[in-house]
Amino acid sequence: MYKCSSCKKIIKKCPACKNAINDHTASLFNQLTALFVFVTLIFVALEIKVKEQTDMAMEPFRKAQEESAKRNEVKEAKPLKKIKEKKTKAKKEKKKKKKRISGKEGDFRAGIWGMLKSEVEEAEKTRPLEIRNDPYNLDYLTQVGNYEVIARYLFAQNRLTGGCYILLGQKIQYSENFKKKNHIKLGQEIPAWIKLDFNYYKDYSSSLLNNFTTTDQFFYEMYMSLTSQYGPPKYKALKDMESAISRKDKIESVIAFNRLLSYAWETQRSKIYFHFACYKNQPYFRLEYLSKKSKIKRDQ
Repeated sequence: MYKCSSCKKIIKKCPACKNAINDHTASLFNQLTALFVFVTLIFVALEIKVKEQTDMAMEPFRKAQEESAKRNEVKEAKPLKKIKEKKTKAKKEKKKKKKRISGKEGDFRAGIWGMLKSEVEEAEKTRPLEIRNDPYNLDYLTQVGNYEVIARYLFAQNRLTGGCYILLGQKIQYSENFKKKNHIKLGQEIPAWIKLDFNYYKDYSSSLLNNFTTTDQFFYEMYMSLTSQYGPPKYKALKDMESAISRKDKIESVIAFNRLLSYAWETQRSKIYFHFACYKNQPYFRLEYLSKKSKIKRDQ
């Protein structure tokens, strides 16, 4: 081929001899182009082959890396799971504490052993009684069945360590008929804390507890209720004599001599005391809960 420099026309054959005209430069260029394409294809083929071989060689390492990454994910997930479980547990404990503070599961009413006095005051919803200013007690008026009773929280070093329900009765009708000569003196002498309760709360004494029958019935129901919940008492006021004396004789003796009978039970967290007494022929009932760690004396 030949390109005219004037008209730029490509002449492939000689006009005279009719032979093909060869452009050595163009031919060389074409050859070089073909060679370059061929070499490029070889390199591409080699690159593909090398990549395949490299991938095959790296496969075990890649799998090992994936397994290691999975193990790390599991390790990271475990602490997260533990944290989540811990948070869930803390939430449940908080919810449980709230429920207990509401008075449903407290050690005593709305209180849990160890609570501050201010916390008990905030949690208790019944009407407070402010007849006396006592740093060791908080008194409230509440209803138990048909009876109006005093609910008392007991504190030591500003921490809740006990609580009790106190029910006072009025003078028992015909109590003069319970002649001392007809009964054995049972139980203990009336302690000071019973006398104090009558001094402070005589206006809250129940008119329903003013005869032998209702007093006897209340004593029996309280005793049987505690026994059904906690089993036989661990301490009985009359000890071995308890089974030898009828309930009627016990109650008449307490009324005649103004004495005190006490019974005690224990739970995992509390000591429970049930006291029945008479003071000036007026019946007195006290159901008391004390923390096992409590050093409170009942005469406070």
